[in-house]
Amino acid sequence: MLSEKIKNAIEESEVIRQSVDLKRYGNDWTSFTRTTFNHIARVINAEVSRQILKKPYLLQEFLLFGNDELDSILFTYKLEDISEFKEYLKKRNPQRPHNWISGKTLYSYWHGGNPKSRKINVLLTFLQIEPQLWDKWKKAGLSTVKQQISKDLQLLKQHYLGHYFRYYQKSDNSPVMLKTPFIIREDPWDVVVVEMKTIGHQYRSSAIALRDSALYIDCENLNWDDKESFVFNIGFDPHPEVLVGVSNTLNRRRQTIALKNVLVRQPKVYDFQAAQGLEIPFDADLSIESVDYQILHYFKSNTHNLMMMPYCSHVEELSQLGRYMALTSPGG
Repeated sequence: MLSEKIKNAIEESEVIRQSVDLKRYGNDWTSFTRTTFNHIARVINAEVSRQILKKPYLLQEFLLFGNDELDSILFTYKLEDISEFKEYLKKRNPQRPHNWISGKTLYSYWHGGNPKSRKINVLLTFLQIEPQLWDKWKKAGLSTVKQQISKDLQLLKQHYLGHYFRYYQKSDNSPVMLKTPFIIREDPWDVVVVEMKTIGHQYRSSAIALRDSALYIDCENLNWDDKESFVFNIGFDPHPEVLVGVSNTLNRRRQTIALKNVLVRQPKVYDFQAAQGLEIPFDADLSIESVDYQILHYFKSNTHNLMMMPYCSHVEELSQLGRYMALTSPGG
């Protein structure tokens, strides 16, 4: 969640007040429409670009975006390097600045959304806070969160914290099982967070809840504007070795998919930052006594580890969609 200190500073910003007629909407930012936040985002983005031109180290040290996002920007605008991106920022129309943060994202922060660290850096750059003070601003006012821990989150802390490995079949439905790092840990400010990796990407939880014997987790991609949501059955064992459930996300064609997931708690803590995902082919030669072999056998024995839905906009398309799904299913 965004600290109250940052929220208050943005709400009181003279730059925003001079550029957006907030009197029309009152002083309650939670009542602002998405359109209003779009106007506010434009003001913030223009000021952030101005600050970057004064402080180019914000770009050079990747304080506002990751390396992957920079590659995407350079490709989109046909630029060679950071210096050309800096020149590109100089030439942008102030009324149409580079999109450092969107109105949709700002709207979510005033409705309980959990921001990514670099997006908070964008807001602190707008507020002209020096980087050495960023951590202090991020934490200001968040200590009261620990007093608001629900009974459900207390149960989560007591029974489900730990280092896991996540197993699932590859999302292109090829005969490959993925084994990736997945941890549930206590955080001084966010209470309980999930961090996980896929092949090449890292995610962090934006929301966690226990409801009706199920664990719900929403995770945000730290590299791209992407997310993945999970539902795990937790049963009645207070210290389960395995959690099973389903995740929902998009495949490379931006089609919705659902994947069966198995989480296996590890007896020892491992280095999450150093750990990497592993691809295990269905025909891999594994020890019959290993956990990997048992999980692989489970996925090989099930023909429906993945469900995918192509695009469909009209009712009459459903019959064609049914034939397509039959042809592309594992036995089709």
